[in-house]
Amino acid sequence: GHDSAVNTVKYGQFGRVLGSGSASGVVLVHDVESGAQTARLTPPTLSGVTSIDFSKYSPQHLVSACMDGTVRLWDIEAGQLQSTLTVRGSECYQVEFSPTVPGLLGYVKSDGRVVLQDITSPTPSGALTFKGCQATSMCWHYSGFALAVGTS
Repeated sequence: GHDSAVNTVKYGQFGRVLGSGSASGVVLVHDVESGAQTARLTPPTLSGVTSIDFSKYSPQHLVSACMDGTVRLWDIEAGQLQSTLTVRGSECYQVEFSPTVPGLLGYVKSDGRVVLQDITSPTPSGALTFKGCQATSMCWHYSGFALAVGTS
């Protein structure tokens, strides 16, 4: 298991696996049926994981949001980091794959914005800002046509 506090958990692969991210930056993936650990993902820099999500289109992919301002794409079958997005100027609180557009992410930054970005692109596609409040959480509608945002 983890050697520090678990900050986030998420089911993936249609409920067959369970991922968890810790304050130390490590992400673990377990097979739900057997309980066996199937992946231990250790980042190059240990920064707390705040959120994880599994891709619906490419089930071997998991994305993690970290307190050091990075969003990391992992291949859980190979146990390897595939790419890292740097979230400029702030921590990343939450990340989710779009349920309908392969590779599209939404993530919440500590500056209160929700950013949309393709995992293969170094620059965001767009951002949502809110007058008089900050975004603290987000969730895609299963259709991909709506995004619910929690604010402070």
